[in-house]
Amino acid sequence: MDMMDIVMYSFSSGELETNYWNTNWNKEGLVNGMIHQKTLHLLMPETQLRGGETTEGAIAEMRTGSKVIINPDDNGYLLTFDDGTETPYCIYLHKEQIAGTISKDDVGVKDAKVVVQTSDGTTIEWPAIVDDREVNVTW
Repeated sequence: MDMMDIVMYSFSSGELETNYWNTNWNKEGLVNGMIHQKTLHLLMPETQLRGGETTEGAIAEMRTGSKVIINPDDNGYLLTFDDGTETPYCIYLHKEQIAGTISKDDVGVKDAKVVVQTSDGTTIEWPAIVDDREVNVTW
């Protein structure tokens, strides 16, 4: 395994410290996340997501949401940035993209948050809820 494939996290200073932006995860446009104290931290690639969407565009869409609904399934997590419309911004993260787990046992957790962080240190935060409803996503 190449060290460029290992994302490390630390909260020793009280703030998230990571090598994510020096890894292949960033270079390949993969969002990476970790769970710490009821917060899902999402690290955003510097320029664009693997599917071609720019990071700036994805964050602009995320900002329209007032909360994040997290739907876990056996393979990962659907994050819906709920903006009250029929077409909110959604992103699906495979379970290997997140250090830690969120399960259906976490339904109803209070005080959960999603925090998006960019390479320049910008952070954006939303309240979050874990929902166990089946979600059908069509692409």
